[in-house]
Amino acid sequence: METVVQPVLVFLLLGLAVSGILFRSKSSEVAGVEESLNLPCKKLDFGHGSVVCVCTAEYCDTVEAVNPIPAGSFVMYTSSKNGHRLYRSNHPFNSSNSIQDTDVTFTLDKKSTYQEILGFGGAFTDAAALNMLNVSTKVQEHLLHSYFSAKGIEYTLGRVPMAGTDFSTRKYSYDDVEGDLGLKNFSLAKEDLQYKVCLLYCHCRFSVSINRPLL
Repeated sequence: METVVQPVLVFLLLGLAVSGILFRSKSSEVAGVEESLNLPCKKLDFGHGSVVCVCTAEYCDTVEAVNPIPAGSFVMYTSSKNGHRLYRSNHPFNSSNSIQDTDVTFTLDKKSTYQEILGFGGAFTDAAALNMLNVSTKVQEHLLHSYFSAKGIEYTLGRVPMAGTDFSTRKYSYDDVEGDLGLKNFSLAKEDLQYKVCLLYCHCRFSVSINRPLL
């Protein structure tokens, strides 16, 4: 059995306090709720007013798939302080002119197109790599699935920070020699070679196995 705290730290970096909505209808009004449970999250409370999902070598929760969405309805995924973690609920659109028990209205106009969404993702930070590399290979596989596969939140974008950030254990750049305008001392830091590159390699190996390249 893996220790609980280490895997949990990585899930905290996922930023699970989000809500997402997927639409499929010409109507803009909502009424009624048909709820279905996601695959179960193994909850752990650290005493700060909310919970995290625990992933171990033996068990790791998954996210219920989106498809197919019936015509005239939408699917909503919610994470909240009161304990929901990517909780899926199905909602039908209402074609009537009245809305009861809600003051929220979503209006869809398929004729208007704004910016293109390339995808969603996260950052390959020192902190993420430190936590991930501190657990077993089996837990690492679970975490990669949770981030990038259809069993998880399906990240398709990745950002690699240049040098140190606020998610690093120290301040550093690629040339810390004062006055070196010619960058003669320019080089990658140990954090790049030991953490970021290693994490990118883990993802590349994983993305090949699931045929989902990262942008």
